[in-house]
Amino acid sequence: MRSTFLADDRALYNALIEQGVAKRRALQLQNLMEHLRYTSFCIDSAAEADMIIATADYPTSQLSALATTARSESRTLCIMAPSIDRERDRECKRLVAEHTCTSVDNRGYLLLFNNHLPKQKFRL
Repeated sequence: MRSTFLADDRALYNALIEQGVAKRRALQLQNLMEHLRYTSFCIDSAAEADMIIATADYPTSQLSALATTARSESRTLCIMAPSIDRERDRECKRLVAEHTCTSVDNRGYLLLFNNHLPKQKFRL
């Protein structure tokens, strides 16, 4: 991952910093949005957006519903701090096991893509 921004847009980066996300992770996700040509995001909601982001404060009990929404609407779900506690770790592992597309877990966040990519699991 690059340590500099791919473009001038910093909207997601700034929103994540306000939520207490580490600068490095916020930069990675901002660059991911740019790379995928996403134009919108939402944080801790299922509002209409290309990328849905669930922060560490988002209730673990609601992650499954958020994943269902993302899957049904072909949006990318990003779960911050997927293994912050035992309950969240178990739920994220369950979501990955049931997921029909590509997932990437880099310990800082879990990405569940819902597009044309084949079922693959990456744990970095």
